[in-house]
Amino acid sequence: MAKRKSLAPASGGVSSDIPPYNPFWLYRFFNWIEHLPFPPWVLGALVIILGTLAMHLDAWRQGLVPVGGFNVDLMSASLFLAIIPALWLILNANTRIAINGFLENQPGTTYNKREFLADFLSVPSWLGAIIFVAGIIFGYNNYLAVQSYLPIFGQVLPPYSIFSFTAVGSLILLILVRSIRQGILIRRLYASVDVNIFNPTPIYSLSRFASQSNVVTLFIVYALTLINSSGIELLFDRNFLVIQTIMIGSVIFLFFVQLTSINKRMRSEKDRLLSEIGLNLDAVYKKINTSVRRERYAPVNELRASASALKEGWELVKRIPTWPWEPETLRNVLLPLLIPVVVYLLQRFAGGIFGL
Repeated sequence: MAKRKSLAPASGGVSSDIPPYNPFWLYRFFNWIEHLPFPPWVLGALVIILGTLAMHLDAWRQGLVPVGGFNVDLMSASLFLAIIPALWLILNANTRIAINGFLENQPGTTYNKREFLADFLSVPSWLGAIIFVAGIIFGYNNYLAVQSYLPIFGQVLPPYSIFSFTAVGSLILLILVRSIRQGILIRRLYASVDVNIFNPTPIYSLSRFASQSNVVTLFIVYALTLINSSGIELLFDRNFLVIQTIMIGSVIFLFFVQLTSINKRMRSEKDRLLSEIGLNLDAVYKKINTSVRRERYAPVNELRASASALKEGWELVKRIPTWPWEPETLRNVLLPLLIPVVVYLLQRFAGGIFGL
């Protein structure tokens, strides 16, 4: 596929569909899912139901689970195969909404929306191939590590579990790498924005998307462990705590670092407006004082009205926030950090009531 110019302005039509993006094989796979004759969630449900049933049949056959019994751990491999691709589709849809919201609120923009969106969704093909292979290795190592907590994964349909771990591992790494690349592109976009603190809508569109991407990343960190019976123990395992710290720190760092440059520009614009209003106020008060000294009282009332309007404008500008997000955006980024605490408390509560 021909190399795209990164976020280059162009003229062209507009489409609400997700355009082809790199790596193209990944686009073809998700495009196939989105164009099935039934909703994608039906496919996800079938994967969970049929995969869970197959693993339980093998577990029943081996006597690892009582016949007719249910083991939630045996569902997790199929659950991940459905959830992680669903997150990719959700991120694609959120990206389209964010990019459309950004461009529609940028007066006079000449960006081609389809090319713009395709570039934003892409990972270079060569990098995608490397990440895919690295994800297979990462997923397989995770499969081996999980067996120390859940030996049943190495006993029940091992090929299916290995496929689940490697496929999910590859997609997780692709999501993380694409999120990092999008963070870099968002900073580049902010550099091209004409800052208007009275119209922060384009900036809010991108910061909302950044927060949603980070929430998905945090979800990945926790969901892969909390779904099984040893999830809580694994969350507080020393090695996994290190991984959590690195991941959470990276997520928070990426969210804030891509917004700091636009925050500086918004502060600078706010200071410029306050300075301009202050100079005008100073000029008006000088005229008032001059008129009073010369006993020309007729223009004083008119000048007082101008001074009052300028003071109101100064107060209005002073109250405008310069952080490029809405209050709920920051809350949505920070709340997922409480997931382990909430799950731990719920488990303790349920254990106390039901003796689990």
